[in-house]
Amino acid sequence: MKEAKTNILIIDDISNNVSVLENLLMTETRTFFKATSGDDGLKIALSTPIDLIILDVKIPERDGLEVAQILKSNKHTIDIPILFVSIEYMKQKNILKGLNEGVVDYLFKPLDPEVTKAKVNMLIKFECQRKELVESNNALEKSSILINNCLDIMCTIDSDTFKFDAYNVAMSNMLGYSAEEITNKTLLSLLDDIDKELIHYLKKSNADTHSFDAKFICKGKVVKWLQWNIVVKGSKWFARARDITECKKKDAEICRLNENLKANIQQLENANTELESFSYSVSHDLRAPLR
Repeated sequence: MKEAKTNILIIDDISNNVSVLENLLMTETRTFFKATSGDDGLKIALSTPIDLIILDVKIPERDGLEVAQILKSNKHTIDIPILFVSIEYMKQKNILKGLNEGVVDYLFKPLDPEVTKAKVNMLIKFECQRKELVESNNALEKSSILINNCLDIMCTIDSDTFKFDAYNVAMSNMLGYSAEEITNKTLLSLLDDIDKELIHYLKKSNADTHSFDAKFICKGKVVKWLQWNIVVKGSKWFARARDITECKKKDAEICRLNENLKANIQQLENANTELESFSYSVSHDLRAPLR
């Protein structure tokens, strides 16, 4: 797996140490930022996206433990992994203190090149994975918000049992059933007999998508027309349903008005025929005395 572009911050007051680390860890995907004091390092970390901080324990102004504590107390830098560098093996209590402040691991001078590279590679890998996970979670959260704010029903249906596996808030709002009641129902249990036959027919179909209108029995025996669009993925139906009851009512009213209009037109045509016949009879009767 190719390493993503990463920013590494090295905080050390000895420039030679910084150069050694940079030369050792340099790759084409890594950018290095350098600071010779804790305060300078904090400024960089707060103003630049950093993926890893390599922090010397003994630095002027603020020591490494204090810098780590500040970094881990700030919401913008709390998740940045910190790798401590010490000139000598630290006492256990100091190591534990560093770990409690959020330090991920330690390097001890003189640095072992292979160990140093291995630890840095591991931490960068973990940080990239963490960022990907955060991005995925954010995307899922946004999708969840959009789905639950959608007025249409969004749900997944098991094509074998026709049970609703997952659904949004609109499902309860539209059908009137609580989440617990929906869990105990199936797609077929909400349909009339004709529409049940349609669903069984669709199940046997090899099509990847289905679109149809069906009457649903909502809570309180209320009947609603729903327009369904389904994408088939294996044994799952990913469905979206829209309430078209008002459209159906308007269509029915238009049909009724058209039927009435046809009847009125027929009556008018019949009346015109009778009027023409009457006019002919009157005209004939009026001409007869003249002849």
